[in-house]
Amino acid sequence: MDKQLYNLDLFFDLTKAYDVINNKILLNKLEYYGTTGTIKAWIKSYLYYRLQFVEIFKTDNIKRIQKIYKSSCKEIKHVVLQQSVLGSLLFLLYINYLPLNIQDAKLVLFA
Repeated sequence: MDKQLYNLDLFFDLTKAYDVINNKILLNKLEYYGTTGTIKAWIKSYLYYRLQFVEIFKTDNIKRIQKIYKSSCKEIKHVVLQQSVLGSLLFLLYINYLPLNIQDAKLVLFA
């Protein structure tokens, strides 16, 4: 700013970003970075074939009855676990190429 140059800061809320990561693209990026063989197969098993369901417990205090409602299992196709160490690393590798697409600027990634 002292040199009369422009400064622009952009901040993105990536709260849901972990939920939309394409696993196929992520595995291709890992292969590009040199992850192959057993390690790639291990990470693939970590990303694919995950199932989730919703379970709700409802208690009727008057009748003293407890009901349990449970949905059917569904496969999760686009997700990296956010609260895991490996999930954070995979997310950073997934977005690592972003600065390469913007020219004539200095970019800093922070997650």
